[in-house]
Amino acid sequence: MSFVESFRTRKDKIFRGVLYKYSFPGFQAYAGHFDGRLIASIKARSDVQSVEKDKLWTTSALVEQKSPNWGLGLISHRDRYHGSTYVYDDSGGGGTWGYVVDSGINITNHLEFGGRARHGYNALKLVPPQDRNGHGTHIAGIMGSKTYGVAKKCKLVAIKVADISPSTSAAIVMDGYQWAVRDIVRNRRQAKAVINVSMNGPYSAAFNNAVDAAFKVGISSITSAGNNWRRVDHYSPGSAKGSITVAATDQRRFRLFTSNYGPAVSIFAPGLNILSTWIGGDNATARISGTSMAAAHVSGLVLYFKKLQTLPDALTTRQFLLQTATRNMVSFAAGSPNYFTYNGNGK
Repeated sequence: MSFVESFRTRKDKIFRGVLYKYSFPGFQAYAGHFDGRLIASIKARSDVQSVEKDKLWTTSALVEQKSPNWGLGLISHRDRYHGSTYVYDDSGGGGTWGYVVDSGINITNHLEFGGRARHGYNALKLVPPQDRNGHGTHIAGIMGSKTYGVAKKCKLVAIKVADISPSTSAAIVMDGYQWAVRDIVRNRRQAKAVINVSMNGPYSAAFNNAVDAAFKVGISSITSAGNNWRRVDHYSPGSAKGSITVAATDQRRFRLFTSNYGPAVSIFAPGLNILSTWIGGDNATARISGTSMAAAHVSGLVLYFKKLQTLPDALTTRQFLLQTATRNMVSFAAGSPNYFTYNGNGK
């Protein structure tokens, strides 16, 4: 870092220098605004692994009309379609923590969270921490609301990296992600926590390295595969080896035609017309489709499992999730590993 800052002079008025610093076990990085001379010098250093431009990231969902819920029923039955009957252990992920890196959560105005959600970190600084988009509240609802959630008793931590617009930057998302990693490590919650990142952008070696470093210190990161009709390896953080990357299906377990695919996918989960919590009222709901919703189902299920099983780190968590999953039931998997999310209740 001192190397970068040493190149700045009083003439560098249009370049703002280092804007974000990232540091947690196994990962060191920074983001900023630099001139071409400094960038070339950074690239030439032997101790620098990669240099890349900041990129636009977006959430992975589309709002649609309301219709009956079905995702919870499907992850609790192995057969094709079982309506909205959700069969689950009533421990419901109690004593676990879901970190939602997104647009915030409608915490103060929604009854579904029952005092279990809190504001953790606002990476945007100049806007309020409340969710003004709805996407983050929807994700949190699938993970842990009392009616629509997989882990109905978990605690939820809002990490705001996007506001009214669903678009943000990789640097901002990484700032929020770093906060989540540090909080989990500081509180020794690896065995009881998950980070959900239901957004993606163009491939980023830096962000993938961050996810891989978090994996090595025991942290489970659940990411959406993306809705780009392409292979996941073109996008981050879903292409990170340390990520549990989730693609989406409809009620018949057919891969959504918009869902990204390929060997980098870890598992499939429900992602079409998913009913969950929303902004604008204390009981507001909305229907959204996409891999964001699929990832949220898996995040909730990981918390559910972490309450019931001894899953001390990211590796054992991934192994248990895949061992429990329903195999070879997804149609049009397009070269993706054919695992579908299942909560292991025996139905």
